[in-house]
Amino acid sequence: MPTFAFTALRIPKKFIKEIDKSRRRFLWAGDEEISGGKCKPTRPWVGTGTPCDAVDRALFAASMVVTIGNGATASFWSCSWLGGRQLCSAYPDLFARAIRKNRSVKEALTNDRWILDLRNGDYNNIVHQVVQLAREIRQAQINLEPEAPDTIKWKFNSSGNYSTSSAYNAQFEGN
Repeated sequence: MPTFAFTALRIPKKFIKEIDKSRRRFLWAGDEEISGGKCKPTRPWVGTGTPCDAVDRALFAASMVVTIGNGATASFWSCSWLGGRQLCSAYPDLFARAIRKNRSVKEALTNDRWILDLRNGDYNNIVHQVVQLAREIRQAQINLEPEAPDTIKWKFNSSGNYSTSSAYNAQFEGN
């Protein structure tokens, strides 16, 4: 029955409910009867990765200037807070051994928690890197300021704010 006919005719509520039932059955279960499990739509994006690859992540990290305040926002391994580079790239063996890869700078530096997170495998292979990173951190003299938030600024925009156009220009036009 054409939709415009519904506006002119007085349709019984039961008829409208039957139409809705058929419509839902078609949308969610094809032509089968609907049962509890068939009402849930499929989510084709589940299990797929992010559309960013390692090159995109490296570009993004190189495009940010991270200044540590209280250390609560910046990621210890992923942000470029120490020497302008990501520690996960500078120390890939340590990053691979870390059981907590998402610690903030504050969490990781408190009582040298980042060292305690290195629990996998033989330590003889990573001792040199642990000592080297610990020295870098000590030499940087990071003082966490409880009242000051971390600042993350985008290099390719005068305002310091990320924009899609500036990221496009940086990646594809080299600006």
